[in-house]
Amino acid sequence: MRVGLILETWNRAGGGAERWIAQFHDHLRDAGHEVHVIAFAVRDRDGIAELHLLADPGTLLGRAEAVAAAAARLPPMVLHDSGTGWSAHVFHPQTGSRLLSLERMMSARGFADRLRWRVDPRMIRLRRAMALVEARAMRRAERIVAVSRALQRMFVARHAVAEDRIAVIPNGVDTARFAPARLAPLRQAQRARLGLREDELMLLSVAHNLWLKGVDISLRALALARRRGARARLVVAGGAPDAEWHALVARLGLGDAVVFAGDVGAIETLHAAADAMLHPTRWDACSLSTIEAMAAGLPVVNSAANGAADLIRDGANGFVLPRAEDAGRLADIILALRDPALRARIGEAARRSAEGADLAANCRAVEAVLLGCAAASGQGSG
Repeated sequence: MRVGLILETWNRAGGGAERWIAQFHDHLRDAGHEVHVIAFAVRDRDGIAELHLLADPGTLLGRAEAVAAAAARLPPMVLHDSGTGWSAHVFHPQTGSRLLSLERMMSARGFADRLRWRVDPRMIRLRRAMALVEARAMRRAERIVAVSRALQRMFVARHAVAEDRIAVIPNGVDTARFAPARLAPLRQAQRARLGLREDELMLLSVAHNLWLKGVDISLRALALARRRGARARLVVAGGAPDAEWHALVARLGLGDAVVFAGDVGAIETLHAAADAMLHPTRWDACSLSTIEAMAAGLPVVNSAANGAADLIRDGANGFVLPRAEDAGRLADIILALRDPALRARIGEAARRSAEGADLAANCRAVEAVLLGCAAASGQGSG
């Protein structure tokens, strides 16, 4: 089968969606398929046999049109799109909905920022473009992959998509990479590197979009928990903070309790040092970082706005906040997680649950959808 993977930026070390696409590329290549990458930017060409680098017009509509033009020039192939255009046979938006992500991110800001966002002509055009690309991609795709049941329900309600066009395939991760037995020997050295005391609780957040993923909520909860006696520190991997974030940390009195680690290539080293993960996200179609933490045997405090909450039973193999913004409830959970026995029980149950979300099985399931499209349309048989 000849396959084209469409995305904006190829980056093996990028966010969850970019890392997944790189892993899926390798799975298809190793399975003997001819894999083409169609992108507007490439951070690392290693391992790509067929690269089609497109000139970036700088707009969402422009990119969608550029992808359509490129697809018309390429040999027949089954096209898989993770959310960039509207020309794919299989539409598999890892973020679920860019427009919804933007709306949830802006909900975290103050009234003045939200008002500017609503009336700014540039933002109005951006929202319209997001809605148009999403609607056309849904309408034109032969199959749609939803990474959670919540996302499937949203597609049906928002776009009147017939359920039989949607394959629900939850995200998968490399469970061997995050296996507790592999990480345990790294723990002491990694905690020493971070300057953690033996009795200090290390809380991990993995987020490139800090506002969307609720890092501000985690900070407020940490401040509340510390006032009630918790010895805890938050390490944030991914996004780089700006002056507004540093001001928030200072205002909450957390200057010595927060580490912004930036991009971390070997992210599992932070899992080795951590005691729990905080992810009170305002929206996630199905967070890969949540599943990675579960595979590492960490208790995860999630929000119900994360599709990965499908995997979690509150209080059994993790925690689910009904409202992402509930910093008080999150603080209560942080205080409870000081109990090593509770962490061990929840973490072990989380690890067992994550075993069913293995990356190899996930890739095979998406591959099967592509093969079905190839057989039905005659595309991609070259």
